[in-house]
Formats: sequence, C-alpha cells, structure tokens
Amino acid sequence: MNYYERHVGDYLRDTAHLSLLEHGIYTRLLDVYYTRECGIDEGMAARLIGARSKDELAALMAVLSEFFALEGGIYCQTRCDREIARYQAKAKRNREVGKLGGRPRKVETQTEPTNNPGGFQTEPKHNPPQYPVPSNQTNTPKPPSASPTGFAEFWQAYPKKAAKPAALKAFRSQRINGELPQLLSDIERRKSSPDWQKEEGQFVPNPATYLNQRRWEDACVPASNHFAGAI
Repeated sequence: MNYYERHVGDYLRDTAHLSLLEHGIYTRLLDVYYTRECGIDEGMAARLIGARSKDELAALMAVLSEFFALEGGIYCQTRCDREIARYQAKAKRNREVGKLGGRPRKVETQTEPTNNPGGFQTEPKHNPPQYPVPSNQTNTPKPPSASPTGFAEFWQAYPKKAAKPAALKAFRSQRINGELPQLLSDIERRKSSPDWQKEEGQFVPNPATYLNQRRWEDACVPASNHFAGAI
C-alpha cells in the first residue's frame, strides 16, 4: 500500500498522552505496517523504523506494548489489518473489472431524424477525405513497454518471488543501470546470511521492498553466523 486513510480524530483521541518521540515512532510503525501489508516481526521492529538510541528503543517498546498485540513473534494491530483487507479486496475487484474490459460504455439514446427538413440537402453517407491522412495520426496501438534492462536478471537472482508487478514498478522507478552488478552481488551475499536463511526465508523482504529501500547500498552483509543486522 502506498496510501492509507489517517483518521485524525481517532488518532488524537487515543494518543494524546504520547510524547513527540512516541508520536514519531507510532507513525513510522504504521507506515511500515501498511507498506509491507503485514504485521511487524518482533526482532525487526527497531531496524525497520531506525530506532537506535536508548530513548528511541524505550519509546518503541512503550508504543508496541500499548497499541499492538504480539502474536507468535509478530506485532499485529486490528485496525491496520482491517484497512489492509479492505484495500486488497478493492484492488481485487478492480483487477476483475479490468479483465472484463472496464466500465460499460453508455448507450446513445438520441437518434438522428429519418427525414431531412425541407430546403436542405441530405449529407452524403460516404464522403471521401479531401487529402491523405498523415501516417503519424493513425490509431495503430502501441506495443506494451518491455521490462527495463536488468530486471530479468534481478528477478531470477532474487530468492523470494512475490508481487512481480510491484517489483517491476520499483525497479523502473529506481532507474537501476550501472548498479546492477552491485545489486546482484548484494543479493548473493544476503542469500547466505543467517537472517535470509532462517525459517526457510521467512524474513526475506518482498522484492519491491528491497528495491524501494535500496538495500544493496547498506553496509556489506557478511555471509557468516556473526551477522547481527536485520534485513
């Protein structure tokens, strides 16, 4: 999700007691929740919102314990889950309508008169053009745009095949060209890192998330058991 409704009245009613630091952390948690369209892993929460200092970590735990429920190592929130489910249902309906050709066209109800008013000549039914139509004004459909250079290599190398249209959009928006070797090398390193291997790759981010956050620009990811960072 790139957009979600912010109900200001509800938010202020429930969070008026929070500090400015806690407000910022709560907002970042909501952004992460809606962007990933899923709950927040307990071990990744601080990393995902960039909480590092002692005060930030303390505020993070206060917000999580008050506004989120820990279920099986995942912080969940009923309001977020309800909004995400509604968004996904709407997106599914739009896709189904699109497959049917979109909205039906309006039926023209106004008809032309069968008899021409007296004193006027009828218009010819077949009036040839007075001059040739330029070739650049033809209605030849444009071919669909091809995938950007390098996307096929990225998609083949990335271990998690999910939401390919979103990944393609992210790849195109990041304008990855000369960075492709660095990106592919980073993916290979992360494949052997503990965080991407544990629990059968459960914590591997979606391809679009990896691209939008430009993870390949992070510090070098060692392929050893001493890797301490999150994805």
